[in-house]
Amino acid sequence: MAGKKKTPAPVEATTPPEANGSTAPEQPDLEGTTPGQEPEQVPEFPRQVQTAAPVPIRKGPGMGHRITGTAPRGKHTLLEEADGWGRLKSGKGWIDLRFTQPI
Repeated sequence: MAGKKKTPAPVEATTPPEANGSTAPEQPDLEGTTPGQEPEQVPEFPRQVQTAAPVPIRKGPGMGHRITGTAPRGKHTLLEEADGWGRLKSGKGWIDLRFTQPI
């Protein structure tokens, strides 16, 4: 097979969307939202939540972390939030935010 030359594969030309009459997708603005879309609400910390019943406190944010205690019914201050879990200001651990209401 010596002497046979390989032919390069043809390169497909692409046409920019503006050239064929269509418009490019909307680009997010500097705030990270698409025009006409409300900006995402970012909770401020520290913030307070309330529990209607005692809630397990875990070592980290998630069901895979061991329970280290119980947060009593009432008001609690959170310093941060991660994946639906809130870190208690007391330093005792994390609580599942499904069992809380914002104050």
